[in-house]
Amino acid sequence: MERNNIFNFATSELSQDAFICWLCNWVNFDDNDLSEDEKKLKELATDFIEKMSGEKLGDRKVNIKRQYQKIDVLLEIQNKTEFITKEDEKIPVVDMYVIIEDKVGTGLHSNQQKTYRDIISEKNKEDNGNKAEIKVVYYKIYDEDNMERLKEDGVDIIFQRKDMLALLEKYKNSFNNILVEDYYNYLNNIEKDVNSYKDKKLEDWNSNC
Repeated sequence: MERNNIFNFATSELSQDAFICWLCNWVNFDDNDLSEDEKKLKELATDFIEKMSGEKLGDRKVNIKRQYQKIDVLLEIQNKTEFITKEDEKIPVVDMYVIIEDKVGTGLHSNQQKTYRDIISEKNKEDNGNKAEIKVVYYKIYDEDNMERLKEDGVDIIFQRKDMLALLEKYKNSFNNILVEDYYNYLNNIEKDVNSYKDKKLEDWNSNC
C-alpha cells in the first residue's frame, strides 16, 4: 500500500497555495532560531523565491499574502534599509512584487495576469512610491499544451512540475521534513503517471498520458 500522503487529499489550488506560503515563510526566520533541518528548509525557500523572482534574495525579508485581491500568492520582497513613513509608522520599501498564479489542472482565464499586474501596479504607486519591479509567475503542476504562449500574454516566469521536482530533488536528502517529502512524492507520482504512456497500452491511457 502506498504511504499515506496529505497531498493525495489536499489536491486543490488553495492547498498548494498554503504549501507555497509555508515554504516561502522560512526565509523570514533568523538562523539562530532554527534547527539544522530548518536551516536547510530556509535554503530551499530562498532558492525557490530566487527562481520566482529571477534575482538573488540575500537576507531580505518577504511579506507573504495569500488571496490578496484574488491573487493566489503575492510575495513582497522588502528592501533592508529603505523605508516609507506612513501615519508615523516606518514601512519597508518593497523592491519587488512577485505575483504567483498557481494552477493545478486549470489554466489562465479572463486575462488574469493583466488584471493582477494592474492591481499591483496601483498598489505599488499608492503604497510604495512606484519603487518596485513587478513579476508575474505562472506555477503549474500539470501539463499544458502551449506554455510559451503565456510569455506573449504577460507572464514573466513559468515554473512547471519538472522545475519544482528538480529543486526539491536538490534538497530533499539534506534534511527531514514530512511535508516537503510528501509534496515531492505527490509531484513525482504525477510525473510517473504522465510518462506511463511509454509502457501502457493505448486503451489503458488516462488523461495524464
